[in-house]
Amino acid sequence: MVGLVGMGDVMSRLDRHAGPVPLGLDRDPRGVLLLEVTRRLEVGDHLDTRQHGSVTHLRPPPGHQGYGAGRRLRIFIPCRVRALRYTRAQPPGRRWNDMPADTPALVERDRFALVVIDVQERLATAMPRRAEVVSNAIALAKVAALVGAPIIVTRQYPKGLGGTVSDLEEAIVPLAAHGAHVQGIDKTAFCCAAEPEFVRALKATGRDQAVICGMETHICIAQTALALAAGGHAVQVVADACCSIHDADHAIALERMRARGVDVTVAQSVMYEAVGAAGTDEFKSLLAIVKGEQ
Repeated sequence: MVGLVGMGDVMSRLDRHAGPVPLGLDRDPRGVLLLEVTRRLEVGDHLDTRQHGSVTHLRPPPGHQGYGAGRRLRIFIPCRVRALRYTRAQPPGRRWNDMPADTPALVERDRFALVVIDVQERLATAMPRRAEVVSNAIALAKVAALVGAPIIVTRQYPKGLGGTVSDLEEAIVPLAAHGAHVQGIDKTAFCCAAEPEFVRALKATGRDQAVICGMETHICIAQTALALAAGGHAVQVVADACCSIHDADHAIALERMRARGVDVTVAQSVMYEAVGAAGTDEFKSLLAIVKGEQ
C-alpha cells in the first residue's frame, strides 16, 4: 500500500518536542506510507511506528538544518493507516476479490483458505526437499480441516506430471470424507488466478486470506501468490512447504514475493495461528499433528 497523507491533517501535529503522535494505525504494522513535507519544518529523517500504533517523532540527525518552503522531505513509514485521508495505488484492472484488503498478518481460521499447488508425483521426484514439503503440506491440510478452513488442491497438467503424490492424497481423502471442504482443480495455466475454475472456487469460499504451499516456488507458487495479492487477498506463502528443484530459485522467489507484499511464513506458524490458543481439544489435535501422531 502506498499513500499520500494530506499534510494539513498530519504535519501540523508533528512537533519535535511533543512525543508520540497517534495516527490510528491498524493492528498490523505493514506496507509503506509516503509523507511529503512541503513547508519549513524541523523534522527528523525517521519516524518510528513500532510503539503501540503511534508515530514517534525522533530528533533530527546531527547537522540537520531543516527544510525550506517548497522543498520536500520524503519519509517512509512501515505501517498500515486508518482514519487518515490517503490514496492507495492499485494495479490496473478491476479487483475480482471485493473483500477488504486491509487484513492482518496473522492467519485467522475464519478468513483463510489453504491452497496446495501441484504437489504431483512426477514433479515431486525431482525435488530435493520433497519429504519435508509433502510432510508439511499434509500437516497444513489436517490443521485447515481441524479449524474448518477450505482446502483447494491443484494439479498442473496431470497427463504429463501425474496425480497428487500418494502420501498427500491418502491424507486428504479422509479429511473430505469427514466433512472437510476440499476441492481439486486440474489446470494448465501456471498461475492459478488465470484459471477460471480456480478463481470461482476461491471466491466461493468467501475467504480473503490465502495460505499457499506446493511446487515450484519460482513458477506456479510465485505467479499465483503475486496475482492473488494484486487482486486484494492477503497472501501467505509457507516457505518450508514449498520448493523448487534448485534452492537458489526457491530463495529468490521468496524474496521477490516478500518485496511485493506477500507474507513468507513457515508451517508451524500457520498452524498455531489458525488454532489460536492452548487448553482446547483443537490444541491437543494440533500437538498430535505436529508430532506426526495424527
